[in-house]
Amino acid sequence: MARTMTSNAGRTLLAGTAAAILAVGTAPMAFAHDSVIDARPGIDETVKEFPAELALEFSAQPKEDFNTVALSRVSDDEVLFSGEPEVNDREVSIAVPDDVDAQPGEYRIGYQITSSDGHATKGQTTFTFTPAQAAGESAAQGSESAQGSESAQGSESAQGGDSDGEADAASTSDEAENDAASGYTWLWLLLGALFLGGVVIAALSRRRQNEDAAQRVRDMDELDEGEEGAGRE
Repeated sequence: MARTMTSNAGRTLLAGTAAAILAVGTAPMAFAHDSVIDARPGIDETVKEFPAELALEFSAQPKEDFNTVALSRVSDDEVLFSGEPEVNDREVSIAVPDDVDAQPGEYRIGYQITSSDGHATKGQTTFTFTPAQAAGESAAQGSESAQGSESAQGSESAQGGDSDGEADAASTSDEAENDAASGYTWLWLLLGALFLGGVVIAALSRRRQNEDAAQRVRDMDELDEGEEGAGRE
């Protein structure tokens, strides 16, 4: 009877110990780790001025110890700086050193904090730095390209206009030369016609004169023959 009571007590102790271990093991699962709900610069925000401070707001107040915030460049994963942030209620913040190499591009804010439940929490947010000067230079380059294109088009139009003007002038000159040649042709034709007309008139006049002279000779011969016949009678 005593052995039975001892066995039952042992089983009860083992069961209690297992329950305690399970309770301890599952206790953290009852709490959700703190998460970022806001940031400065804003999550995925594009800024024109590089931030002087990084800040992360969590869903609950982190613990004071073992917190780290780091800033890195996404393009080459270079860590620009890291340090322990200040905790103010649910926000952790850290100043950006003045000597940080702030280049245009995307940046990553990485963090590891001790959540309000006592567990370490890691994560990151990103923002993009686009300086106003770079944006102005891009706009200026676009404007210069547009002006260059317009100038080129204007120059081509002017050259096209000059070419058209030269072509019109050449066409006008050719037409004038053709008109002059045509005028000279008609002049020569007219002079030729007048010359031929003069030759024909002169020939006809000479022929008429020759015929008149021959007629006078015949008349004189007939007259002489008549006088001789009268003398013989």
